[in-house]
Formats: sequence, structure tokens, C-alpha cells
Amino acid sequence: MVQGLAFLSKKSWHTKNLANQEKVWMAEQQAAAEASKTKELAKQIQQEKEQEELDRIAGKKSNQLDRGIDWMYQGGTGEAAKEEAAKTAEEYLLGKEYVPEGAGKGGDFTANENTGINTVLKNAAAPPPALEQKHAADTTEAPADNQLYDEGPSVSDRNEQFRMRHEDPMFNVSQRQKEKTDQKEKKTGFV
Repeated sequence: MVQGLAFLSKKSWHTKNLANQEKVWMAEQQAAAEASKTKELAKQIQQEKEQEELDRIAGKKSNQLDRGIDWMYQGGTGEAAKEEAAKTAEEYLLGKEYVPEGAGKGGDFTANENTGINTVLKNAAAPPPALEQKHAADTTEAPADNQLYDEGPSVSDRNEQFRMRHEDPMFNVSQRQKEKTDQKEKKTGFV
């Protein structure tokens, strides 16, 4: 070794330093132990897969737990759901009428008349109680056929009114102007 470079062997990062050689040897030993452990686990997993394959071919059911995450991607609750789906499919193929859950017989969805949009439509179609009393007092004979359908605004009219109230800025401006004029008329007495 060159005389001028002898000081390098005393540096902490030098490869010939005994402490550094010991660290390298320890790291190599840990890596070898980890590699042998990984190899052993891979061999064990391969043996388990082969055993499961043989059991599946033989028709035996495995008592071991599924270690994978495949169960998260399968629908239903397992065997019972598969059997129910197979039974429903078989009945459908044999000619039985398919009725989805929550549906009434004959394909109409009348089983839940008091839920969802049906409730909203019933409440919107029913006039307020004060209007019912006034209507009952004014008319004593049966209503004509055209009066049955002209009781209130249609669904599309209600949708348009809702859209205007919530989305149209000019509608809001005109409503405020109308409220101001109404307030002025009330103050002056020109109602």
C-alpha cells in the first residue's frame, strides 16, 4: 500500500475496517436466514395447494380457513346464496314467473304503495284540508269526468316550478320585487 494513503484504513467508512466487515457479515447472515425462511414458506404453501387440489379432485371438503381475500369479491353469504341462486335460475328455466324483490304480482310494483315516489305523489295530489272543505261546501253534485283530471298541476308543471324556484336567478329577482310591491301596497292600503 502506498505510504501516503495509510490513513484511509482508519476511516469509519473504509471497507477494510474490522467493524464494517462485521456489519457486512451480519447483514449477509440475516439475508441468508430470511431467504431460507422464504423458501421454506413457499415450499409449504405449494404442498398445501397440492393437497387442496387432491382433496378437491377426491371430493373432500377442506376444513382449513381461506387465507386469501377472494371471499371479499364473492357475492352472497357462500353456499346458501349459491344454492338459492341456482334454485331461482332453475325455476325460471322451468317457466315460473320471475318477480323481483319488493315487486307485487303481475309485474307491477304495488307492494310498497306507501313508500318512495308513491307517497310523494299521493301527498301532492291530495288537496289541503281547507280546500277539501271549501270544495265540499260549493259542490253537492258529482264532479264531471274532466274535473277528475284537472284537480291540480301535473307532475311536469310541478317539476318546472321546482326548477324555477331553485335554479332560475331571474325568478328569484322577480319574486323579491313582487314581495316589495306587496309590502308597499299593504303599507299604503291599496290592496
